[in-house]
Amino acid sequence: MGITFDGAHFLTDFSRLSQLTDELDLLLSVTNQTHFLMVSDNWTQKMGWTREELLSKSYIDFIVREDVGRSSEAWDRVASGLPVTHFRNKYRHKNGSIRVLEWFGKIYDGKSLAIAQDITSRIHEEDRWKLAHQVVKETGDAILTLDRAGTVLVWNQAAEQLFEWKESEVIGTSLIKNFLTDSDQSNFIALLSDIVKEPKTHHSQMLWRKKTGGFIEVAVTVSPLFGIDKNVQLMSVIAQNITEQVRLANLHDQTEQTANVGGWEVNLQTQKVRWTDQTYRIYEVPLGECMDLDKVIGFYEEWSKPIIRQAIAQAIFNAQPFDMELQICTRKGKKIWVRSQGRTLLVEGKTYRLFGTVQDISDRKREEAALQRAHSHLVSTEKFASLGALSAAIAHEINNPLAILQSKVDIMKRLLETERFDKQKFLNILGRLDSNVKRMSRISSELRGYSQKEDKLNKFTFLNLDSLIQSIVDMNNLRIDELSVKVETFFPAVLEPLEGNETSLYQVFSNLLVNALDVVETLEERWIRITIEQALDYTQICFMDSGKGIPEVVQVRLFEPFFSTKGARGTGLGLSLSRRFVENHGGQISLDTKASHTCFIIKLPNRQKYQVNKSKLFVSDFSVKSAHILLIEDEVELADSLKFFLEEEGFKVIVCNTAASAMEHMTMTDFAVILCDYRLPDGSGEDLLRRVPERARSSRWIFMTGYSDVLTSPNLGSSIVAVMRKPIDYGEVIRRVRLAHEAK
Repeated sequence: MGITFDGAHFLTDFSRLSQLTDELDLLLSVTNQTHFLMVSDNWTQKMGWTREELLSKSYIDFIVREDVGRSSEAWDRVASGLPVTHFRNKYRHKNGSIRVLEWFGKIYDGKSLAIAQDITSRIHEEDRWKLAHQVVKETGDAILTLDRAGTVLVWNQAAEQLFEWKESEVIGTSLIKNFLTDSDQSNFIALLSDIVKEPKTHHSQMLWRKKTGGFIEVAVTVSPLFGIDKNVQLMSVIAQNITEQVRLANLHDQTEQTANVGGWEVNLQTQKVRWTDQTYRIYEVPLGECMDLDKVIGFYEEWSKPIIRQAIAQAIFNAQPFDMELQICTRKGKKIWVRSQGRTLLVEGKTYRLFGTVQDISDRKREEAALQRAHSHLVSTEKFASLGALSAAIAHEINNPLAILQSKVDIMKRLLETERFDKQKFLNILGRLDSNVKRMSRISSELRGYSQKEDKLNKFTFLNLDSLIQSIVDMNNLRIDELSVKVETFFPAVLEPLEGNETSLYQVFSNLLVNALDVVETLEERWIRITIEQALDYTQICFMDSGKGIPEVVQVRLFEPFFSTKGARGTGLGLSLSRRFVENHGGQISLDTKASHTCFIIKLPNRQKYQVNKSKLFVSDFSVKSAHILLIEDEVELADSLKFFLEEEGFKVIVCNTAASAMEHMTMTDFAVILCDYRLPDGSGEDLLRRVPERARSSRWIFMTGYSDVLTSPNLGSSIVAVMRKPIDYGEVIRRVRLAHEAK
């Protein structure tokens, strides 16, 4: 721009004009005819016009229209001998833009001379400052300007409203002494000092005083303002009222601590994880420590890691939310249970954010475990309460068939002694013996079922519901006879086996029958009807009695634990446990409120692990001549009986009394079916199956046991096709062996 022009110097010492001509911005002389007489070279550089173009036209042709009148008056003033200073007008640049010039004019040697500077950039800068000043005044944030010592130089309207101090009361005073708390004063002084040493914007949070008393929580942004020497001269301060945000944040933090729930968010680009304070507390990690996804997963127990990894992957790639309960080990080595929830935010079909919560649920888990133990104890209590109530019936049911067995044995002895052998009479007696043995077997099974623990209730086998319900009716015959109750059963002629837990379903049906007996005990008309209906997908069992229904006030609490209408006779657990057992089967139990009599309905799904080919259940003409059966049984008499019946069917049977001898035979012979006692003198049948040669693994295994706690490992594949309970029903053994042989 050349030498910076000093107008006052020009007016007092015009003698330097010739020396400054080439260095000044713009120099010109005009004639009385409003034409340029002389222009400096800078005119061409600044305004784009050539010297010839400028001298050939009136200077008025280069001035914008609205400034022509004022400009003519200014030249007239110069022509009259009066100096003109700081006169501004607008000239047209050759490229069409407008330039603002500031003039200094005077008569020199009879000629009107003027010097001008192009101040367009300065005008624009002034306009920007005016706009900025207006924004500062009207913005909603409090904006201040401080000197390096903290003295207030600018205080806008928002600051007046926020802190209730007028501008006139604050300008020239110390912000540090008048507004900051004792604890924040030293921190703010250090902050200003840091900005002077290393100019950059700083952010802080502190309390500022109000004029009327009290404090406001503010977020403060302090930025440096530079002088001409490029050093920090002033500080710009923006103060935002965050009192409400801080209150809500504190409330949120207190809520998180009370509920023991923390929040988290994953930056999908960097894999960095952001935690709330409570999440740090749950993991027992110092607040503010940087976390990433791998670090977070590392806190989970080994069995939990693949689960949480898969859940996060499904959330990121398939936007699938998750909610799971897993175990972690905190930084301090404490093992706790957490509930981890996560979900995603999608933007244009892509995962933008992954965030969620984590909650310490260890206390709840401990309470649930204690409740489960208490519940198991109550289940056992209910079982033994029911067992005590049935003890008289059990004694009656066992003693009666024992007496019958004894009498029939005596009759057979007498017939043999007198040599009056009547084959038909013998067969009739044997039939009665068989019937009573089966009767005692049912009683044994029910007692075994009652003794089972809670953790066996999830073991499912195929059941014949009609036989199960009939056994329950038989068990209660003594009371049924005493009360003169007519019990009717309506079962389908062909009933498909149902997959279920025998113990729990026995207790469900037994509870319903006992409840029905309790109801009809006081009625004149006493009857109970039990029906089974089998559809394609489910089996329905109905227990109806001659009662007139259940009052609505009782219906709403019918399945509540410990709710009973029987007084001291009832535990209030029967129906509650029944519903739990039925639901464990994926079924439903309900009261039929539309029936004219009291009626409970149970629906169980027809789940089957395999379908039986009914056309081959009892086929007697298939070939078994080449079928070898290995029978492993340490009870010699039982083994002999089984061998007899199997050979009668045409099977070739080899009998072993120990696992060791069975192992020898299996190394030399292929067996279609292996019929094995579960408890052997030298180990269990399951242990034997694990150790057998590969050729024996392909055989079909049927276990026989008199115990109630048989568990078969899923690692043994499909080798085990059945587990049969002792006492053995020989007809059922033949049926199972035939099915296994056909499958082989």
